[in-house]
Amino acid sequence: MKTFGQGQRTVRVTASKLPVFHGRDRNKPLVVELLRGDLISIRPLKTRREQVYYVLDIYDWMVRTSADKQRSERRQKRKNK
Repeated sequence: MKTFGQGQRTVRVTASKLPVFHGRDRNKPLVVELLRGDLISIRPLKTRREQVYYVLDIYDWMVRTSADKQRSERRQKRKNK
C-alpha cells in the first residue's frame, strides 16, 4: 500500500485492483481515506466518485456477514445429513 497525505488525513492506496466486472473502474486500485468523525472514504484511484461510511456501520456489516456465513454453513451441514 502506498501512503500519502499530510496532517490530519490518512490516505492509502490498495495493492490489489478492482476486478473486471466493475466497468470503467476495472483494474484500478482503491484509495482509502480515514476522515474525522469516524468516517472512511473509499474511491477508485483517479476518480472523484467516493463512498463515505461510518466505521461502526462497516463493523456491523462485517459482524452480520460473518454470522450469516456461519449460519449458512450450519444449515448446509444439517441439510447434508
